[in-house]
This record gives sequence, C-alpha cells and structure tokens, in this order.
Amino acid sequence: MANTKKNTNTKSKKKTPVKKKNTTTNVRKKNNIKKEIIVEEKINNKEVIEKKKNKNYYKYIILSIVFIIGMSIGLTLGIIGRLSRSQTSTVYYNYSLKVKQNNNCQNNYKLYYTLSDGRKIYTKCIDDIKIKEGNNSYKELDLMLKNNEDIIDNLIDNLKLEEVYEDGGSELLNTKASRVYIKNDIKVVNCHHLSRNNKYNNDIYIGNDLSLNNDVCVTRSDDNLNNIKYNYDCTFTKTYNIVNLLNDYQSEIENYSYIVVDEYQSHFPKTMLIPKSLKNNLKENKSYEITYHLNGKSNNILDDIDYINQNIGVSDNLVITINIKETNKTGMNQVNEAICQYKSISEE
Repeated sequence: MANTKKNTNTKSKKKTPVKKKNTTTNVRKKNNIKKEIIVEEKINNKEVIEKKKNKNYYKYIILSIVFIIGMSIGLTLGIIGRLSRSQTSTVYYNYSLKVKQNNNCQNNYKLYYTLSDGRKIYTKCIDDIKIKEGNNSYKELDLMLKNNEDIIDNLIDNLKLEEVYEDGGSELLNTKASRVYIKNDIKVVNCHHLSRNNKYNNDIYIGNDLSLNNDVCVTRSDDNLNNIKYNYDCTFTKTYNIVNLLNDYQSEIENYSYIVVDEYQSHFPKTMLIPKSLKNNLKENKSYEITYHLNGKSNNILDDIDYINQNIGVSDNLVITINIKETNKTGMNQVNEAICQYKSISEE
C-alpha cells in the first residue's frame, strides 16, 4: 500500500514580510532639513543685512563727520573773510585828490604842513591840494589834517609803491594805478632816511616830478626857511553863517571885535576878528560872503584860514583886509574858494 502519508516534518516556508518605508518620517526629516537651511539662510541674511547696516552706519558717521568738518572750515573761512574785509575797509580808503599844479615854479620845495609828531610835508610845483573821502565834498588837505592827521598816512598806504631807496627805507610812491583817484599823476616820497647822526628823517614830499635822490629826505634848515618871503597880492571868498556877534565881549584890540561863525558842512564854530565898523551891519543867523585881500610879504605860506581870521588887519609886512556882503545862497551854491596863493618867493 503506497505510503500516502505526508511528511509532517516538512515545514512550509513563510515569506518574510517587506518592511514598508515610512514616507511620512522621511518627509518630515526633509522638511526639517529645509527649515534648518531656511533658518540658517535667514540667519546668514540677517548677518549680511546687519553687516550692510553697520557699513552704511559707519559710512553715515564718516560722512557726517566730514560734513561737520567741512561746515566748520567753511564757517571759519567765512568769518575770516568777513573779518579781513572789515579790516580792509579800515585800511583802504576811498580817497580822491584834486591837485593844482604850478607849471611856472622854480622847482623849490615849499613847507606845506608840520605834523604834531614833527614830520614836515613839503610840496614841489603844487599850489593847492584838496582831498575827499567817499562821497564827501573836497576839502583842503591842510584843514583836514588839523582834524585828523592820520589822513596823510592813510593816503600813503593807498598809493602804489614804485621804489624803495637804500637810505634806510625811503619810499617813492605814485597815484597812478593806485587806490587813490586823481586825474594828475602825482608822486609822493615817504622819507625814512638815516642820517650820519643815526637819526631818521621822516618828512613827506608831494610833487609831480620827484625821485629818490639827494634833493629829498634831507634835513632842511629852519634858518634857510626863515629867509624866504612869500609875496602876496590876491583875493579869495568864503561864506559864513553868523552864529554869535558876541556883543557883550570887549576885545583888547582897538577898533576890532570878535564874532563866531560857522562854515557850510563843517558845523564847527570859529572865531573871527573883524573891524567894528563892519560888525555893526551884521545879523545873527544870516549868511555872508567874506572876501579876503592878502597884500604884502609873509614869512610863511598862508594856508590856515583860522590864522588869517585871527590876523585881520596888519601882521608884520602883510595886510589882510576883508569885505562883507550878505548872501541868500545856500548849500553847495555858496561861494567857498581856496586860500589864494602867493605870487612869488624872495630871499632876504
């Protein structure tokens, strides 16, 4: 009988189950990695942004500092410029000159004015010098010097320097191409001459034909000047307003009396000696044209109207007479002539 019994010892083979991949976990891991990358990129981006911000901040700080320094420099330069301009206005003056030249002169030097510090101003071939500052009216230089002697030094500072002489530093200056307006070409020598006795001659010479030679910047003897006589025979007219007739004042000069007058634009009272016969016809607050006649010889150049007003009548060999006429002219229409010049010079 066939053995039909199955071998029970034979075990049936079981298939090992295949583990399924956990896709959900992998996706999570990938997402986490992506998130980490994104976070890291964000952190890196923040760092980059912070660095850029820091760079921009430093740039801003540097630019701000540069701007502040630039503004400070500009402000400083502006202040310096303004100060220099203000200082310049006190040094450079808007002067204009009118000079009356004498073409028939003998090239002799005339003592024009003596400054309080001892310096003397000489002129050569010049009869009259007028000066004005800015828009003011022309006035006699000698009269201006009486009120402010700094004018002559300010004038010299505004002239053009031509040459410096090796005598201690004397300067030759010219009005041409200078800050002083004048139609004529006038030269000025500002002396600084060291003499043999180690003293400086600081006189000033004004003329149209000057040079730094032995003819200028030398000490001129007063004895020689005293020998010179200036011969006068001329007239000129001034207009005055009578301020006070001084009727209660008794003059010590017989037949003469004093009055107080004021000249247009000067606003400075002056006393004047006049004959009593002329005073009787005058009224206060009225304007009068006073014509002066100078006749005779004088030891000095008559360039001071105050001196003339105090010496009406006879002084040494010079006779000064006046004629008075009431006038209705006002302001610039008034007659105000320069003091007339001497006719000739003689030595005695």
